[in-house]
Amino acid sequence: TVEILSNVASVGVTPRLQDSDASMTVNGQATSSGQTQTIQLGTPNSTTPIIIIVTAQNGTQKVYTVTVIKAALGSNNNLRSLTVSPGSLDPAFNANTTRYTVGVGSSTTDVRVTATLQDTSGTLEVNQQGTPSGQTRTIDLGAPGSSTEIEILAIAPNGSSKRYIVTVNRAVPSADNNLPALTVTPGPLDPDFTAGTLNYTVDVATDVTSVTVSATKSDPNAVISGDVSNQGQATVQLDGPGTSKNVSITVTAPNGSSKTYRLTVNRAAPSSDNNLSALVVSSGVL
Repeated sequence: TVEILSNVASVGVTPRLQDSDASMTVNGQATSSGQTQTIQLGTPNSTTPIIIIVTAQNGTQKVYTVTVIKAALGSNNNLRSLTVSPGSLDPAFNANTTRYTVGVGSSTTDVRVTATLQDTSGTLEVNQQGTPSGQTRTIDLGAPGSSTEIEILAIAPNGSSKRYIVTVNRAVPSADNNLPALTVTPGPLDPDFTAGTLNYTVDVATDVTSVTVSATKSDPNAVISGDVSNQGQATVQLDGPGTSKNVSITVTAPNGSSKTYRLTVNRAAPSSDNNLSALVVSSGVL
């Protein structure tokens, strides 16, 4: 007997005679000594007999029988590994766990799914499309705040299958339109800065011609606009002494909601004090 794998379609048989004057057949076909005969095999989980009849010069015969046992198709329909990027599976991957969730940010528009079979002679489908084991597939996601279900079907060689489901939850856009920090140099702000206070004044000396405004956004995906760029810093030129300059900083959250902080920079007027604080004469009394 010979045992072979289920995916082997044929075997080669090479018999050799002890007596070169004898003759033989393989499955009824005359065969020379040392000649290889190819024998086609049946379906998986079947047996194929190979009959070798050797006829001696005096006419006596001996029959050799080789039974080829072809294994049944494998039933392993497990995944060896499953990853989603960006994100991580919850719970962690286990071949016997078939449902997972993945959370991604609101700005993520697609994910990359990579599934690998334990038995690579099986087949794999991702969202009903044939996919080679270990190959990455890109899956588009729905709108922010939506859930997208990804189906991975692992099919064993014998046709049995196991369905893995990954639900990708795309976050709702952030509503954070706050500044956690705002400074003006020279300053300071009046009142002291808090994220919920929107209006401030800054008093500077008459010789100050510009101020530097620095704003830090709480959500890095928010957008700063107005008199300060999205980088969060701007140098604001002031008007002449005795004037006020209005500066606005608008913070727009990823969900579109906005908040505007306003600064009034007051540049002092030139002093009108033309008095002497003291006057003495070295000899005499005024």
